[in-house]
Amino acid sequence: MSDGFDPRRARLADWLTAAWGIALFAALRADWFERPEGGVSAWEAFGFVDLWLLLTAILAVAVPLVAAARRAPAVPLAVIVVTVTVALLALVMVLYRLVDEPGINAEVDLGAGAWIGALCTLGVFVSAAHAVRDERSPGLEPVPEVPVAPAPPKGA
Repeated sequence: MSDGFDPRRARLADWLTAAWGIALFAALRADWFERPEGGVSAWEAFGFVDLWLLLTAILAVAVPLVAAARRAPAVPLAVIVVTVTVALLALVMVLYRLVDEPGINAEVDLGAGAWIGALCTLGVFVSAAHAVRDERSPGLEPVPEVPVAPAPPKGA
């Protein structure tokens, strides 16, 4: 039931989720950890977490695009709920890596990318969670009122 792309259907929280997702994607290339040999990006430091963060970023960008492409709220709501869930798990993974850096802790320090990545992951989670709670549906046609039939007379 798509009737073309209408950006007015996406709410502010949807667009903020996408902005945090784009920032998270960029943060994956920054130096998350500093070693004596040089900086290490998320792509170099992680084996699974970087892919989960990439999934988080992709879903975050998809939130307003799906909302803008659909007239009915069911599919956009499903995408937002999945995004919140994936972002929450990503946030747990990132916070764990802030506390326990990969490798020997004495040789590895946190880089700016780790803090930026954590902030972006938190931003995706918070804005997507806000979008789930926002029940407004801008740009959608109001649902037609269904006529109510009168009750049958007593004894009928």
